[in-house]
Amino acid sequence: MDKTQSGGAYSRGKRHLAAAVLCALAIIWGVPIAAGAIGLPAKAMFWIVVSLVTIWVLYFGLVSFRISCPECGRSVFVRGFGWSVPWPAATCGKCGTDLTHG
Repeated sequence: MDKTQSGGAYSRGKRHLAAAVLCALAIIWGVPIAAGAIGLPAKAMFWIVVSLVTIWVLYFGLVSFRISCPECGRSVFVRGFGWSVPWPAATCGKCGTDLTHG
């Protein structure tokens, strides 16, 4: 767990989710609009968006596993065995720790 960030794991998880949603909207809507405005061909725009979405999935997926319970180390986005959700848990499902407090 990264101790340099403020707030509990739940707060960091909510900020991570908000950043992921904003980046997704920018990639899916902003990039095509900007590329169309400058006259980029559709094929080039497609590959730019596909590349950015791939980077987005890898980055936000890996970072989500680093935001974890300070007691047991389980990610706040994991529920049960192999079940990952996009919103953070307020209470750890493994050890019951309150994740809303730093």
